[in-house]
Amino acid sequence: MACGVCRNCKDGLMPSACLNMREAGFRPDSPGGMGEYMVIEEQYVHKVPDNWTYADAAWVETFSIGYFGIWGNGGYIDASDIAIIMGCGPVGVSAMMTAKMSGAKVIVVEPFEKRRAVAEKYGADYVIDPTAVDLVKEVERITDGRMGTVVVEASGNNNAIASLFDVAGHSARVRLIGHSIGRKVPVEIGKTIWRTLSISGSGGTKNFAQRTIRFMSALKEKGVDFGTLNTHYYPFGQIHEAFDVACKLKADAFKVMLTFGVEE
Repeated sequence: MACGVCRNCKDGLMPSACLNMREAGFRPDSPGGMGEYMVIEEQYVHKVPDNWTYADAAWVETFSIGYFGIWGNGGYIDASDIAIIMGCGPVGVSAMMTAKMSGAKVIVVEPFEKRRAVAEKYGADYVIDPTAVDLVKEVERITDGRMGTVVVEASGNNNAIASLFDVAGHSARVRLIGHSIGRKVPVEIGKTIWRTLSISGSGGTKNFAQRTIRFMSALKEKGVDFGTLNTHYYPFGQIHEAFDVACKLKADAFKVMLTFGVEE
């Protein structure tokens, strides 16, 4: 949450550049994520449609990451593109649906079987298990050598990050979403020069919550059921078990939801 008055905010930079940045419910030291009530300025509050469930609303933040990851900071995608999404967790599937909604050909790279099944169910044109095939050769085959024109890294995995520069085609837009902060990943950065790649990060979003809600509504009108992406529900009293499942059972858990005993 940007202050709006520091020099970076006045320069129009991202909220993550704010010199007085606050966060709600994002880290252990940012309050609000697990509270029964939260008092916050109206500009940070967004209304969801009456026919949504609370679980649908809980997807807005997640979906905004994949959506902004492609369209934010000058990004774009259309039906002429070949999109490669590295990782199909909740953020990856959001980026995949964003790319698919544009009409692009979508390739998802994901090692977990159940997540590959999610990608197929929600519209991926091709799904690749990078542990079973030569990823670069498979992308070459699928794209007839063109490779990806939009490559989205949504896993934070070292191998996926390194592979970006191998599967990106000439003049591709490389969009970095997955968290890898705190460690260095060896990559062949020289391919950026000779392939004229455009690389951009998307830490945080700016003015995308309302757009995300409208985008998700459009998907729901086309039959997308976000509820079927929720694999586990836990009452708030079992919060530690819920976190353990979300963090340790990635092969089985997709989206883990907490319930608070309120009416949908």
